[in-house]
Amino acid sequence: MERMHKGPKVHQPTPTPHTLAPSLSRPTVKSLSSSFASCPHMRAYLKEFPVARVSFRKPPIVFGQKQERARPPKLHCTEGQEEKGIEDRRMSTVCVTGGAGHIATWLINKLLCRGCVVHATLRNLGDEKKTNLLMRMPGAEERLVLFEADMYDAATFEPAIAGCDFVFLIATPIHHDPRSTKYTSTTEAAVDATRIILQQCERSKTVKRIIHTASVTAASPLREDGGGGGYKDFINDCCWTPLNFSHRYSNALLDAYLSSKTLSEKELLRYNESERPAFEVVTLACALVGGDSIQPYHTLSIPVIVSPLTGRELSHGVLKFMQASLGSVPLVHVDDVCEAHIFCMEQPSIAGRFLCAARYPNMQDYVDRFAAKYPEIEMKLKEVVGEGVRVKVDTNKLVDLGFKYKYEVDETLNHSTPPYLTGLEEEEIEQQQSIEERSCDTMSSSRPVCVTGGSGYIATCLIKKLLQRGCGVHATLRNLGDEKKTAPLKELPGAVERLVLFEADMYDADTFEPAIAGCEFVFLLATPLHHDPRSTKYKNTTEAAVDAMRIILQQCERSKTVRRVIHTASVTAASPLREDGGEGYKDFINESCWTPLDHSHSYNNTMVDDYSSSKTLTEKLLLRYNESESRAFEVVTLACALVGGDADTTQLYHSLSIPVIVSPLTGDESCHNTLKFLQALIGSVPLAHIEDICEAHIFCTEQPSIAGFLCAVLYPNMQDYVDHFVTKYPEITMKLKEVVGKDVRVQADTNKLVDLGFKYKYAVDETLSCSVECAKRLGLL
Repeated sequence: MERMHKGPKVHQPTPTPHTLAPSLSRPTVKSLSSSFASCPHMRAYLKEFPVARVSFRKPPIVFGQKQERARPPKLHCTEGQEEKGIEDRRMSTVCVTGGAGHIATWLINKLLCRGCVVHATLRNLGDEKKTNLLMRMPGAEERLVLFEADMYDAATFEPAIAGCDFVFLIATPIHHDPRSTKYTSTTEAAVDATRIILQQCERSKTVKRIIHTASVTAASPLREDGGGGGYKDFINDCCWTPLNFSHRYSNALLDAYLSSKTLSEKELLRYNESERPAFEVVTLACALVGGDSIQPYHTLSIPVIVSPLTGRELSHGVLKFMQASLGSVPLVHVDDVCEAHIFCMEQPSIAGRFLCAARYPNMQDYVDRFAAKYPEIEMKLKEVVGEGVRVKVDTNKLVDLGFKYKYEVDETLNHSTPPYLTGLEEEEIEQQQSIEERSCDTMSSSRPVCVTGGSGYIATCLIKKLLQRGCGVHATLRNLGDEKKTAPLKELPGAVERLVLFEADMYDADTFEPAIAGCEFVFLLATPLHHDPRSTKYKNTTEAAVDAMRIILQQCERSKTVRRVIHTASVTAASPLREDGGEGYKDFINESCWTPLDHSHSYNNTMVDDYSSSKTLTEKLLLRYNESESRAFEVVTLACALVGGDADTTQLYHSLSIPVIVSPLTGDESCHNTLKFLQALIGSVPLAHIEDICEAHIFCTEQPSIAGFLCAVLYPNMQDYVDHFVTKYPEITMKLKEVVGKDVRVQADTNKLVDLGFKYKYAVDETLSCSVECAKRLGLL
C-alpha cells in the first residue's frame, strides 16, 4: 500500500493546505487546484498560497496499522439532511479542529451533508487510517479540505480558519511530551492555543461564532462554600470544578485533562466579555459521549461506558472519577452532541455556556442497565461509587432554546455496546484491544519503537505485544544469522509488515544507532552476561554495560525523535541490606534501596556478582540523565523481580529465570544457588509474571511523566516457593528442599506503579504454577 508523503509542513512559514481525494492515485497540481476552487472562500487563498505538489512513496514498512474491530456505520446523508443543506447552508464554510476524533468525524459528516464546505485539521496528514475515513464521506471530494495543525503549535491553525464562518474547536491535547515543546503541561498548551486561535479568528474578519466542545467534567457541583463536603442541590452552567480538588479516583492523566478543559473553557468565555468582540463564543459542556462510532479505530468514551462488561480497570476508573466528581455520570448520544453543535451554529445569536447531556444517571444505573440487557454476559466489574447520589440538572438552556435530544439513556447505552460486544467470543479479544489501542495512541503510529536484546525471554513477549498493538518495532540481536533466535520473531503476527531486525552488540554499542534512529520509545533490555577478555577492550561486563549505556543515551539524543527510554533493570540492584554499619535488612524495600557493590555472602559467585554490579551501575547512570539540565527525553527504570510465568518461548535459552524458579523441583544446584543468592541479598525472592512485566513496560510509555519503579507483584520468601511446590505438585519429588532466610520476609512499603494505576494480573501462586508448566513444556520437568 502506498502512503501519502506530505508536502511542505503547515507549521513552516508558508503553510500549504492539502485537499485529499478519496483515491490514493497521484493527484496533479491542476486537480488539487480544481478541488480547492470548489470552495468559494479558497479562491483568494490560492492566489496567496500556491498548492504544492504532493508526492508519494512506498515505505519499506507500514507502521501502526491495526485490524478493524467492527464495521463502522455506512457514511451517507439522509434525504432530510440533503434538503436542509441545500436550503440553509450551501455556502457556509466551517472549520473543525481535531478532525479525526469521535465527535469530529460525526460532525464533519453531518456538515458535509448539509452542503457546508469543511476545513478539518489533523495532527498528521500522513496517517491514512484517519484521513481515509474522512475522504470517503459523501461530499468530501468537493467540499472537504484537510489541514495539518497541532495544539502544541497553534499558529498552524490559521490557514484552516481563514475564510470560515464558524469554527468548531474540538481538538484538545491529551498526551504531553515535555521534550518536544516549550509547554510544561497539556493545560498550558491548551490555554495558549486557545488564546492564539481567538486572535486568528479575529484576524480572519469572517468568523461569526466559535463553538467549543467543552467537558462536563469542568462543571462539578461539588460545594466550594466551606459548608462541608458533598454536592450542591443541582448541576448547571454556573458550576465550575475546583482545580485543587482531589479524590481517590483521580490520576495524573484525568487531572491534566480536567485542568486543561476547565481553564481553556474559561479563557474562551472571557472573550464574550471583551469590549469589542468580533464574534460570539459558545461552549458546550458535553457529557460522556455514547452511541455508535463511524471510526474503524477506537474512541475514548465508549470503552469507559462499557467497562463494567469488559472489565477494563482503567476505563472503569473514569466512571468512578465522574461519579465522584459530578454526583452522576451524565450521558449523551454522539448524534445529539453533533446536532447540538450545529444547532448552536444555526441560531441568529447565541453565546455562553451550555450543558449538553440527555440525562444524569448514577453509575449504578449503568450497571443495572447492562445486567438487565445482557444477562448472558458476566458482569466483570460490579463495583460502583456514590450509589445513593443522583445530582440532577435544574435548567436545560439548550432545550429552552428549542433543541431536542433524540436519544434517551437506554438507547444510547444500547448503541454503545455493539461495537464492543458483537459476540461473547470476541469480548476477551476486545478487552485486550482496548489496552493495545491506548498504547498505540500514546506511541505515535508514525514512529516505531526500539527493543534491544530482542531474542530474550522478556523481549520476545514484549515484541509480540507491541506488534499486536500495531506498533512498528526495531529489534536488535547480536547475530542475525542465528536462525533459532530470528525465526521465532519473524513468525510473530504482524512481523512481516512491522518488524525490522538489526544486528547490534553491547560490546560495540555504536551498532545500536541505526535501530534507534527515528524511534519514539526505546526499551533497553539487552545486557552483557558472558565476558571474553580476549575479544574486547573492556575488563568485564560491568564496564561494557556502563559504556554502552553512555553511548546509547547519546544516540537517543542525536535521534531527535526519542521521547522516553524504558530500561529493564533488576531488583538485584535494590537490596535493602543496611548500609549504616548495622547487620541485617532495612524494614522495607523500596526505590531508594541500592545494593552495596562490595557486599559478599556465601551464595555469591562471579557471574551473579558481575550481573548485580552491571545492573546497579547502568541503572544509576541512566537515572542520572533525568537530572541533567538539557535532557532531551525521560528515562524510566523498572527494577524487575524474578520473572516467572509461561510465554511463547520454545527455546530454553530464552529464559534464565524459569530454571531458577523451579530448581527445588529439578534439583539444578546452580540455579538453586541463585534462589539462595536472591533471598540472602534481598530478604525475599520477589516475583512477577512475564505478562505483567511486559504490560508494566508498556504502561510506562502511557504516563505523562514517570521515573523509576520496582516491578514485583509480591515479595515471597524462598520457603514460600518450596511450600507452594510441595502443596501443588505432590507427585513430583522435591529434589532440593534447602532454603535460606526462612523467617526473613522483607516487604515493599510502597508500590508506585500500582499507585499510578497499574494492575498486576497474576498473583504469586499463579505465577509459580505457570512457571512449572513452562518448565514442563521446555523439558526441564
